[in-house]
Amino acid sequence: MRHLGAFGALTLVLVLAGCGGGGGGGGGGNLVKLTDNGWEPQTLTINSGETVKFVNDSSDDFWPASNVHPTHLLYPGFDAKKPILPGASYSFTFTKVGSWGYHNHLEPDVQGTIVVK
Repeated sequence: MRHLGAFGALTLVLVLAGCGGGGGGGGGGNLVKLTDNGWEPQTLTINSGETVKFVNDSSDDFWPASNVHPTHLLYPGFDAKKPILPGASYSFTFTKVGSWGYHNHLEPDVQGTIVVK
């Protein structure tokens, strides 16, 4: 019976861990997609310490990076540093409060904003 109790507790922990609603490592609802029409959503508001997952739902490679093109120095570190293939993703954890413009390095006119509170 004791063994079953430990198993039940472990199951509960695993189920709750999979129910996330945002924040830290998994990104939860903090999802930005690049489609053939641009970023969706174009502006995302999150809390400091949360992770945003940038998903390539377009028909071409993309490279999410902080403004200003081509140096990406507005938010140092926020730079995939390589093309992301269609269907793949890149995640970044934002720890600095502010409004952070970003772009697709391969198409710099495709712009978006992450607002960190």
